[in-house]
Amino acid sequence: MEKAKIITLKREGVSTREISRRTGISRDTIAKYWREFVELNNRLQENPAQKEEIQDEMLSKPKSAPRTRKRHKFTPELEARLHEILAEEKRKDRILGANHKQKLTNKQIRDKLVEEGYEISQPTINNALSQR
Repeated sequence: MEKAKIITLKREGVSTREISRRTGISRDTIAKYWREFVELNNRLQENPAQKEEIQDEMLSKPKSAPRTRKRHKFTPELEARLHEILAEEKRKDRILGANHKQKLTNKQIRDKLVEEGYEISQPTINNALSQR
């Protein structure tokens, strides 16, 4: 486990920069793991009865912060318009056949939405279309 390896190297006196170079993990992450270890080690000194619980916490997998950012650009209105465009594409498929040259690419769909006044990025459109 990388966390245990980082703590072991820090206890051996290896610098954060050197650990980062060896493991490919950012210095900020290494410093965070070390701070957590020191804090938990202090708690262990204060509460030896909780040894097993604290040790499990020391070597637990890193916790990722939950994503709190909202998707502002991909509104229900935009999703409805995208759905309309895809319905038009299906209609064209029925009329012209599945492999016609009039199919819109993801980029053309995005360009069409931008022309209509929507502010949306290409990766957002690609993600939305890949989920359909």
